[in-house]
Amino acid sequence: MKNIVVTGGGGYIGSHMVFDLLQRGYRVFVIDNFSTSTRERLEKIQKHTDKKLQIIEHSLMDNLDDIKIRCEIDGLIHFAAYKSVPESFEKPDEYYQNNVCGTAKLLEWAVNHNVKKFVYSSSSAVYGDTENVPIVESESTNPISPYAKSKLFTENILKDVCNTKGVNCVSLRYFNVAGNISSGLFGDDLHSPAIIPSILRAYFQEDVDLEIYGNNYNTKDGTPVRDFVHILDLVEAHFKALEFLESNEGFHIFNIGTKEGYSLLELIETFEEVVGENLKYEIKEPREGDIPISIADSSKAKELLGWQPQRALRDIFTSMLKYYESQGFRKE
Repeated sequence: MKNIVVTGGGGYIGSHMVFDLLQRGYRVFVIDNFSTSTRERLEKIQKHTDKKLQIIEHSLMDNLDDIKIRCEIDGLIHFAAYKSVPESFEKPDEYYQNNVCGTAKLLEWAVNHNVKKFVYSSSSAVYGDTENVPIVESESTNPISPYAKSKLFTENILKDVCNTKGVNCVSLRYFNVAGNISSGLFGDDLHSPAIIPSILRAYFQEDVDLEIYGNNYNTKDGTPVRDFVHILDLVEAHFKALEFLESNEGFHIFNIGTKEGYSLLELIETFEEVVGENLKYEIKEPREGDIPISIADSSKAKELLGWQPQRALRDIFTSMLKYYESQGFRKE
């Protein structure tokens, strides 16, 4: 049985990763301080499976020598991070401390525990506003938010450590992630400010305003265009990354997206087609840190990881509808 450490395993993405690892027969050690995640997701997983899961409540900013895992670690998947672009402008110091310094400390711990395979949760935000779309990994990086800068800074640390300490790393640059496992057992934060959860809340609760930030961008209808990847496809990319590191050394970057771009108005229209009902929305001023277009070219992941998305935008909506209904949301 292989042993995998997952930081931030109580988060939306992390919990889906933990569940799938357990289903595949791995023993999982979750490190999470639950400051921006919830222990409830992991407890649900424990309740519905007899697989090997150990929860270690600990902050990466504390003394990591206190974390004792007395077995060989076959891989580490690092999700733990602050992730709100708007909030990062308000609290840049906290984002650099947590995302950059926390990862540096984790890397030191990983080296001391002879971890050879390290998969990092990065972001398409590191590219910033680029003229070239879809975006390839060789595109220049120009992050425009403290959050995005913290992700790029961390990638540079990982690259340097890989060159000197024998840790091999894959950095997955996610585009927009959404969706849930088909059972609806657990899912995204019901109060997440992300656009798709916001659409779900506006559908179920008529007193909730759906807000679109900006309609004067140089796009097909003036609203931002995004690439949405189903979380189960994203989870699969992490397994592919672990397999890749079995025979590849050094530091590697892969985009994880679908190469399909939807404007936010097209996103709403697709949801309306799924539910057969129109939504009301309000156009607001653009937010600091938002960019007009973000679409992935994942050809490198297809070629070298053997990964490509299997699910469409409608699958994202249907899986999230099921999850929200399982949490007591009903159409008013």
